Amino acid sequence: MPYQGDGSRERRSRPRYEGEADEKRPEGLKHSFYSYLNNLIVRTPETIDCDYIATTQRLILASLESEPRLRRLVVDLSRLMFIDRFDIERLLEVFKAVHLMGRSVALCGIQPAIAVLFVQFNLDLSDCTITQTLEDLPTIASRLE
Repeated sequence: MPYQGDGSRERRSRPRYEGEADEKRPEGLKHSFYSYLNNLIVRTPETIDCDYIATTQRLILASLESEPRLRRLVVDLSRLMFIDRFDIERLLEVFKAVHLMGRSVALCGIQPAIAVLFVQFNLDLSDCTITQTLEDLPTIASRLE
């Protein structure tokens, strides 16, 4: 049964984990946006543009402000295949804002083409935890075992 947004049952392609909130997704987003344990998790689409980043920034900052229990922003980049320099810089501004709010940022699933862009643009990701997959994050992995 497809998600109706009215409290009806949602079909999920991934398993639900203990502690995961059953939240409605904002309409029109091309990505997953959910909380799990003390993490706000964002799964990006294949491409990112300035509209996506503006919408995502607003949702991330509002979620972190309204939910003090959320201690980390996790950005799953495993589907991302393209992003330009301007949008990368806007994304890094979101990460800086998250750090200023006292939360940490983790990136996971960086594809080879995106890793090359990050290196070519000489990006400083030293404030971010970087893992190969979402399950590699220590606080998530320990709960999944």
